[in-house]
Amino acid sequence: MKYILGLQTAEYPNNVALLNEHGELIRQKKLDAKEQTVERLGSLVKEITKGIVNENLLLVAVCLGPGSYTGLRAGLAFAKGFCQFTKISLVGVSAFEALQASLPGKEEINVLFDAKNERVFFQKKDKLYVDDLSAALRTVVSKSVFAGSGAVAYKDQIAKSLGLKTGSLKILSDELFSVGVAKAAVKAYRENPSMYSKEYLYNIKPLYILPPNITYNSNVPARGWLACRSA
Repeated sequence: MKYILGLQTAEYPNNVALLNEHGELIRQKKLDAKEQTVERLGSLVKEITKGIVNENLLLVAVCLGPGSYTGLRAGLAFAKGFCQFTKISLVGVSAFEALQASLPGKEEINVLFDAKNERVFFQKKDKLYVDDLSAALRTVVSKSVFAGSGAVAYKDQIAKSLGLKTGSLKILSDELFSVGVAKAAVKAYRENPSMYSKEYLYNIKPLYILPPNITYNSNVPARGWLACRSA
């Protein structure tokens, strides 16, 4: 039996998951809100992979973002080091891919991640953007079905902007899980396993949309995650 290790450090609570090759959850652990990702991630992975030898790990899946600058950097640094040491394939996926992998596939869903100060990360035509909530709402594909931390944080503003009652908004998920990271990564890996080579491992980078602690220009779109995955 092969297993997939999923790492989610883009948003709190950070969490890790172990799935089998059939996509079934074996174990999942969350990082306590008071714990530091850098200090605790290694021991958390050790706990969740107890009894699993490295040879039985098919791949390590990591969330590339967008999300916490420090969290993304810590999660990817750990994943790259772990995979370089064990020779296991690393697959990075966006937070959008990860969340959508955990959701029902038949509905049109607006996924918004909280970028703080009434800004959100959103996706449009395979590219990722950060802007204020009003700009994101001009791209909605459904007026009532949302998901993501941004949808929860600004549900009252969303409802008001769309002329709806807050209670009529359907929010399918408010948390980003490592299970979704693992599922999305397995799908990508099976579609194109040759992509996830040693060169990919060495060059993969976090998907930063906002520079840390400086003013951003909302008129400049972020690079699409598809470009970043092979950067």
